[in-house]
Amino acid sequence: MKAKIFYLCVTLLIPALGFGQWEIQSTGFADSLRGLEQIWAVDNNIVWAIANDGSGNDSIIQEFTRTIDGGTTWTPGIINGAVGLTPTGIFALNADTAWTLLYNPDTDGGKVFRTNDGGVTWVHQPTALFVDTLEAYPNLIYFWNENDGFCMGDPTNDYFEIYTTSDGGNLWTRVDSTNMPMLIPGEWGYAGYFSVVDNTFWFGTSKGNIYKTTDKGHTWSSISNPFLNIGKIRIIQFTDTLNGIIGDRTNNTFSLYKTDDGGATWQPITPTGTVYGRSISYVPGTPGTLISTSNATALSGSSISYDFGDTWTDIPGSAGVGFTCLGNFQNQTGWAGLKNESSTVGGIARYKVLSYDAGISQLVEPIEPCEGTYPIVVTVTNYGNGLIDNVSIVWEMNGVVQPMVNYNTMIPAGQSADVYLGTTDFVFGTYYFFYGYTINPNGMVDIDLTNDVFSTPIEVHETPFFNLGNDTVMVSNQSLLLTAPPFSGLYLWSTGQTTQSLGVDIPPTGTGELIVWVEVTSQYGCVGSDTIVIQYGPNGIEEAGNSSTMMAYPNPSNGIFSIQLPKGQALSNITVFDNTGRQVYAETYPSGNKVDLKSFKEGIYIIKAVSKEKVYWEKVVLQK
Repeated sequence: MKAKIFYLCVTLLIPALGFGQWEIQSTGFADSLRGLEQIWAVDNNIVWAIANDGSGNDSIIQEFTRTIDGGTTWTPGIINGAVGLTPTGIFALNADTAWTLLYNPDTDGGKVFRTNDGGVTWVHQPTALFVDTLEAYPNLIYFWNENDGFCMGDPTNDYFEIYTTSDGGNLWTRVDSTNMPMLIPGEWGYAGYFSVVDNTFWFGTSKGNIYKTTDKGHTWSSISNPFLNIGKIRIIQFTDTLNGIIGDRTNNTFSLYKTDDGGATWQPITPTGTVYGRSISYVPGTPGTLISTSNATALSGSSISYDFGDTWTDIPGSAGVGFTCLGNFQNQTGWAGLKNESSTVGGIARYKVLSYDAGISQLVEPIEPCEGTYPIVVTVTNYGNGLIDNVSIVWEMNGVVQPMVNYNTMIPAGQSADVYLGTTDFVFGTYYFFYGYTINPNGMVDIDLTNDVFSTPIEVHETPFFNLGNDTVMVSNQSLLLTAPPFSGLYLWSTGQTTQSLGVDIPPTGTGELIVWVEVTSQYGCVGSDTIVIQYGPNGIEEAGNSSTMMAYPNPSNGIFSIQLPKGQALSNITVFDNTGRQVYAETYPSGNKVDLKSFKEGIYIIKAVSKEKVYWEKVVLQK
């Protein structure tokens, strides 16, 4: 609609230092009379916006601005190649790729431009024609991905000028009139006003009609509603394919309707509070949060509704502020246009829909732990209708207050996050009780204390600790019976057997060693294990080596220890096994006969030391 540009140019100046919960940012435009025509947020960091002439003179400009850091810095630029055109719409896919619609106020008609380099260069996509000299005016553009998109303009040749593309706009194809409703005489569209959920897209018209597509713009239908033929629809927002709200404004009075069946029926809304209804945006991820803004001289400001339009509350400090436009919300964060005061002051404001209701909803771990050290992890849930950017967790174990944890990662409305609090050593036979709660969501007092606290006892189960016996030396062709203690659980030997006892047959010839281990898993999943080293040879101890003549010290150690062999023996290599018999370390001619296992976890390790004449074995204990 051509009048849209003029409509948004009536703005009010804003205080330079900000207002209420809106955070004023600088768009970076050098002209002090620059306003914003339209904003598109890719996420809560990447946002693009197109400018208009905020002086009210309707000068032709081709300017945009972009941020990739949530608005901390905005970088303005020029839509090159668009001489004589002024922007009417923008859609951005990411930080590099965006499309903009432009209109020629002197000759009518318009063009589509695309950038792939963050706005450094723009390329005209000529197959979206918009060339009619009397009626053509581009209103909307949207892409579902880098290839599939559509754009819409006012009717030409008696039907809306709608194009679709499947290759990013290299080729635009106009939708035939047979694939859309019959045009109502005098009907046109509005720039920047639409709603989209997955592949479904809606926009309203000057005749109160609602156009809807479910196939990315290829075919369109009409939704009957209370404004059809007697009003106009700019405000249109759907939360899903069933629930939506539409609106029409007469002077400063707003008529609102909602549907819960996709538009088959509509119910009137009699709102409580002020609806600044020139722009309304739904906040995705919330049950029904809406933001309204306006720049009307008689009614300018912003308000918020948490019940999909029934009740509205003024956003503090924003009354009397003129918002030129309101963008879409991503991650409960959105931006609204202002008229900047200079290149470093004003032009755009960010609003975060914040939550002040959080709580611990469960203990994630440990759940019935075995003996040992475990991390303490809880689930923190955002029970409010907005973001939680930060929240603190206070917790105790057995009545002992632990260090408070400050969690500074975003939790969207209605969602949860698992938060690591610390560790606790759990001993079998000791009673444990966890108690924790959240405080200060977003730095404010929690509005509902009943869901903050979570407490639970923690039962610790016994880990099977046992000893298969000392390492031993045997003569070849002997047998040995190894027996694990009785437990109500499962046995697993290094041979794959699952019995409580294991018969070990020593090879009939040769010299070597056998490493045998067993894991015992209790009925609660607690695992204990032990390993025994059996050296063998035809003459037993003389050929297999004598582990008592080797020393590893200090033992226990923190991971660094020395190897000492009997006098006259030179260490040639060492091999280290864990308590399951798995080789975890090997070194040839270790410097100074020292071994460094500081990076290994605590436990029992078996050291095999080899000289030219013998093999030596020793157990070492690592304690950190």
